[in-house]
Amino acid sequence: MTTYEERLSRPEGVYEHLASKSDVSELRADLQPQIADLKIELQKANGRLDTVDGRLNAFDSRFDRIEARLDKLIFALFGAGLAFGIGMVVLIVRSFAGG
Repeated sequence: MTTYEERLSRPEGVYEHLASKSDVSELRADLQPQIADLKIELQKANGRLDTVDGRLNAFDSRFDRIEARLDKLIFALFGAGLAFGIGMVVLIVRSFAGG
């Protein structure tokens, strides 16, 4: 059977591996340069993302212009096809009616 002294000394030995406030302070001080570097890298990445965003907006604008031109072309081709079809019907009706 264990004594009170043995039972009380056991938690003290268990907590020796835990970090103290000074350990945490030292770790923070050691990590400050890396944190500063990460902030700089994040700012650079944000700048690159802004550039990509600008390029995507320009592409989107050009795509919209191309789409508008294609809409006009399709409408013009549809109109030309319709006019050709009507002309052919009129020609066929006249050739049979006049014949």
